Parts: sequence; structure tokens; C-alpha cells
Amino acid sequence: MAEYKEEVQSFRFACKTYKAEMSKLSEMKEKLADASLSSIERHELEMMAGFLEKDIQVVEDTFQRIHETCGPAARVIMWMLYVEEKSFEETAGEMGFSVGGLRNKVNEWNSLIFKSDDSI
Repeated sequence: MAEYKEEVQSFRFACKTYKAEMSKLSEMKEKLADASLSSIERHELEMMAGFLEKDIQVVEDTFQRIHETCGPAARVIMWMLYVEEKSFEETAGEMGFSVGGLRNKVNEWNSLIFKSDDSI
């Protein structure tokens, strides 16, 4: 059970940093286009961009898995909660759920994605 909770928390944290990482990656790619960079500067930027790309890919792959496993509505709702950081109350209202019903669905989806029988 602890491992499941850690996976969910890790994913939620990755989602919180996703937008900032996308922005930072875009800035790095612009800098990499600068022909005046030294080879050391270029190497450092390429390494950092590689790390960001891996973090971003984990989030995108997980959202693809959510879509495939739980459906497009689950993907939208999880995006609203985890990336946009909307509250359960706000998301439930926008998506036509009760708050309790939404919490139950999110727990169900998390258990499917992160493979836990203990979350429901």
C-alpha cells in the first residue's frame, strides 16, 4: 500500500512541475539554437534538457495510460486536478459529479493506473 501511495504522490508532484518544465525546456531549446554557445554551455544545456524531457515524458506517458485504461473523461479530469491543480469541488462542478463521487472515481482510476487493490 505504501508503494502505491508513493507512486500516486510522485505522479502528482510530477504533474505540478509539468508546466514549468515545459516552459523551461522551450527556453533551453531556444538557447541551444544560439550558435555562439561554447561547447561546455551547449553540453550542459543538452544534459539539462534531456532530464526535463524525461520528466515530461513520464507525465505524458501516464496520461496516455489513463486515457487508454480509464477513458478520455478520466484523462481530462485527472489533468484538471493534477496539472491545472483545480480543487475537487471545482472539477466536480465542471464535470457534473458530486465531490464524493469524483473522489471515488479518482481513487478507482489511480488504482487501475498504479496497480493497487487497496485504494478503493
